[in-house]
Amino acid sequence: MLVIALVVNCLIVFPLSLALLRDAPQMAPVYGAQTDARRILACLYLSIGFLSISALSLLVMISQHAALEIARPLFALQIIYKIGTLFAVGWQSPVVKTNVAVSVLLGAALIVTGAT
Repeated sequence: MLVIALVVNCLIVFPLSLALLRDAPQMAPVYGAQTDARRILACLYLSIGFLSISALSLLVMISQHAALEIARPLFALQIIYKIGTLFAVGWQSPVVKTNVAVSVLLGAALIVTGAT
């Protein structure tokens, strides 16, 4: 479950960051116009991706324990901000719906790995 959560993080944040930074037209209806705030969000997403890759690398090279040292706080931070978007933006946003779904996955990964 840990691997699935980390891979899903990467599969979401890297293409999304690239689309946000390149000002892909399909991003404007969901994320708004290209602004400094949107580029900052892309940097946050890239940070999540790089930390996920780091945890995956530790999982392969060292141990699950080492990977969890990164995954625990990363997933906790993601769950908090992703659920926060529900209250800040509302359920109508497709981003919020995705955030809630990813939060469920991350929470399940924490529970299954005993990282709660």
